[in-house]
Amino acid sequence: MVGLSLGVAGCFQGNLTESEESLDSGIVSADTFDCDDVDRPEPMEPSRDDALDPALYPTPPNPLLESADEYVREFEAAYRRNAFLEEYGSEADGFDFQFEEGETKPVDTESDRDAKLVSLVYDLTTETRGNPAESERSVRVTYYVDEHIVLRARYSGFADGPSFDPDPRNAGEPVACFK
Repeated sequence: MVGLSLGVAGCFQGNLTESEESLDSGIVSADTFDCDDVDRPEPMEPSRDDALDPALYPTPPNPLLESADEYVREFEAAYRRNAFLEEYGSEADGFDFQFEEGETKPVDTESDRDAKLVSLVYDLTTETRGNPAESERSVRVTYYVDEHIVLRARYSGFADGPSFDPDPRNAGEPVACFK
């Protein structure tokens, strides 16, 4: 199935809600992570002309927290595409990311810094040369986003909807950093 598209532009038709209820675990200290701690897939350019190209990670909007949900959806689609390409290289033939639903919550803070948690649920279909397509259904990831760091955590089970489990502040890895 050569030609499966990223589908980012039209795949965000699902339900994304923002709750006014905030979480009480607080913000991540600015000195907890260094920008050198960031680890995310960065595949090499493909060697085949008709191979899938790596995705560019989105540029954070300004102000980031006003559209953290959109930024995280685009970031997760790029992250998963790049992870797929990093693993399969030029053998990667198809990639389709379909957003299902999400939720965003502000993080309670006693400081002048703001932060949000974003939970996404999506389906992913990938295909490699000579092999049938493989699908992952109801994948859930959670993100912590502030003006300094983006943390990502993935739920290991089958997601029945957006939730902030695992909490990326405790279980997340740094995937983007802003100086």
